[in-house]
Amino acid sequence: MNIALIYEFKNLIQKMLGKDKEVYYRMLDQVFSRASAIYDERILSNFANVNIRNIEMSILLSYSFRGCVALEIGQGTGEESSRYIKATGNRLDAIDVSGGMVDYSRMKMARLGFDGLYNAIQLPASDIGHLNKTYDIVYSFNGLINTEPDLTDLKDGINKITKPGSAIILSFRNTSCLGENLIRLVSRRPNLGRDRTLESVDVQVAGDSVPSIYYSLDDAGKFIPESFRIIGIYGLAVLLPPYLAGIVKSGMAKKIISAAERAICFLPFFRTHGDEILIVARRYA
Repeated sequence: MNIALIYEFKNLIQKMLGKDKEVYYRMLDQVFSRASAIYDERILSNFANVNIRNIEMSILLSYSFRGCVALEIGQGTGEESSRYIKATGNRLDAIDVSGGMVDYSRMKMARLGFDGLYNAIQLPASDIGHLNKTYDIVYSFNGLINTEPDLTDLKDGINKITKPGSAIILSFRNTSCLGENLIRLVSRRPNLGRDRTLESVDVQVAGDSVPSIYYSLDDAGKFIPESFRIIGIYGLAVLLPPYLAGIVKSGMAKKIISAAERAICFLPFFRTHGDEILIVARRYA
């Protein structure tokens, strides 16, 4: 991507509400559309990413029920969408800022025979308030929160499309990862992970860069409405962030790390020191 454009988009993200939000959304559309055909291969070949998705799905399914009306924000290739529909048999609505991802996910659902249960449209996350529907569950995984420039409208939109009793399940990239911190100490790489605390971080997406902001649990109020109360907190990839997963070669070691991640993700301290944090919140008003 052109360096001047990257700089411009970083400034937009840092200000959160840049004057030309649509320029930023067009960039996201282009980047993720280009990545759509290879995204699954890149993600699913990384055992740490696979484990993150398995934990996220287990939590999501624990809150779903027969007839549940659900919305996925930023469905990407539809990987989680397909798993959700297969496990529940429920219909699912989905939105994504990337037209390429929407098209890819629709083709995947048709191939799996789920197209009758799946409705995906191209829409930025900040525009969900325009959806003329009320949902029992709204969920978003894989760092969409970190790349969304308008958290105020996203937060307002969540209120507009939910009701008392609705649940939101959101994961976001964290400002501190325990495993990364430990590796930094033992490997004497003082800059490892330091970019998490910068105002903007360029995250690689299949050869392109997307500016992102990392958040801590204390920042959750920026995107969780006041009408919701947090009822669950989970740390994802506490021991090993996905970008370092390549250092693990042994299949047995991968299984041990994955099992350990599942065992500690909900425990105090660990749940706030993952590469990502997942929050479950329930609407009470």
